Amino acid sequence: MNKPPVIKQSHLVKTRFGIVFDAKEDVWNIFDPCGIAQISFSRLRLLVSAEILDTIKSVIAHYLRMKSTSLSELVFDRFCGFCRFAVNDKKLTSITVSDILAYRASLSHDHEWYLGTLRGFFRTWSNLRLPGLDPEVVQVLDKVRLKGNRKGDAVRSADPNLGPFTEIELQAIIVALNNAFARDKIDLSDYILVQLFLALGARGVQLASLKVCDFSTTQASSGEVVHLVHLPRAKQHNSEHRVEFKSWKLNTDLGHLIERHCLATKRSWVHLDIAQDELPFWPNHENTNASDGLLYHSTRQDLSNRVQAVFDRLNVISERTGLPLNVTTRRFRYTLGTRAAREGLSELVIAEILDHSDIQNVGVYVEAVPEIVERIDRAMAMELAPMAQAFAGVLIDGEDQASRAGDPRSRVVTPGDLKNPVGSCGSYGFCGATAPIACYTCRNFQPWLDGPHEQVLEQLLADRQRIMEQAGDATIASINDRVIYACAEVVHLCQQRMGKAAE
Repeated sequence: MNKPPVIKQSHLVKTRFGIVFDAKEDVWNIFDPCGIAQISFSRLRLLVSAEILDTIKSVIAHYLRMKSTSLSELVFDRFCGFCRFAVNDKKLTSITVSDILAYRASLSHDHEWYLGTLRGFFRTWSNLRLPGLDPEVVQVLDKVRLKGNRKGDAVRSADPNLGPFTEIELQAIIVALNNAFARDKIDLSDYILVQLFLALGARGVQLASLKVCDFSTTQASSGEVVHLVHLPRAKQHNSEHRVEFKSWKLNTDLGHLIERHCLATKRSWVHLDIAQDELPFWPNHENTNASDGLLYHSTRQDLSNRVQAVFDRLNVISERTGLPLNVTTRRFRYTLGTRAAREGLSELVIAEILDHSDIQNVGVYVEAVPEIVERIDRAMAMELAPMAQAFAGVLIDGEDQASRAGDPRSRVVTPGDLKNPVGSCGSYGFCGATAPIACYTCRNFQPWLDGPHEQVLEQLLADRQRIMEQAGDATIASINDRVIYACAEVVHLCQQRMGKAAE
């Protein structure tokens, strides 16, 4: 049996995530929590001299040691684009100021950030004192003003496909997720995954790095059992992976579910040669190329694919587009930041919530605080109701069609009109929600065709307007907007059915 080739120790490079690879190879395949990265230096073979190629390898290796794999890939890609522009009849043997100025002149205003990305690359090249770079290049680039890569446009514009979710969309997500889990349409692992994205607004790489040992319980002085997640920090430049953590308190229900998941993971993966507390929280048995610390971990892309698969099944509709929501993990993060800004929290607090090291990228959330509709009238409610799809129950002709027909305790009434029920409750369990307000968005609600839904809708709209006038706070006034749309949909369905009956 042939023995594997021996790699000289001097050729080994260890990335920030602990992945070790042979830097002598022309193609670097790197498997880390972000996913599978491939950096192919064969792209430069015909463009640069052998000396420059060796230099580029050293600079990119430095990036991989100190920064993220995705940034290293981006920088390499931008440098390849620069070389394709700069090379003429001969291979590049050095990078000069003339090359830089000519490249800048070729870029449109919106693409100046290409050179901005390379500015840091050339500065690193210079600091490492590697050959092939005119010393004046860095001096010139430091003096040139370049338009950066515009960030936050999806947040600023409240893009319905890429930006933060509206409150109604967010509530629709939560309701659909809980209903699907209650009906066993999604498993425990996927439910927890989406709930953590919702609660923490974490980056995918952070959740991909989680281990079973990152969850713990403690007892507060009050005697309350507190569930904690110790989330590995990300994007802290020049820091190693899984060295810095930030602790978050979880709600009790989610904490109990995570305890169940951790026990199930330990039972299912007991055959792995890994200490049980060091098991990945979301194992992937195919990931055998990672470092010891990340062995069998899912990647950021794995988790993103799982979230997408969940929402493909849930089919949550956006009231803005009337189409299924485009759900990405980044949109949960945008939503958390936007909601924090709407609550009036400072940039420092928002940066803390989103785990930023500074406030330079959080201003966009404050700039983009969404406008909440100050007034919703009946016409607007009726128009938006079909798109919001907030009503989750089933319209029935009368009590005799209810799943608990004949049970007077199942009747749902309004506090001011006990003689005219609006419908029936199909659940036999205890419910502490306020009827009938909470009922219209509940999947167990069975509204009656002749129920006083018009009156309920008018009361909800009047209450909203009253709160707006008294409190002057649109956020508080809008708390029942999803209920308003659900009630309006019931009114609409009743009108449709009665209209057909009249025909």
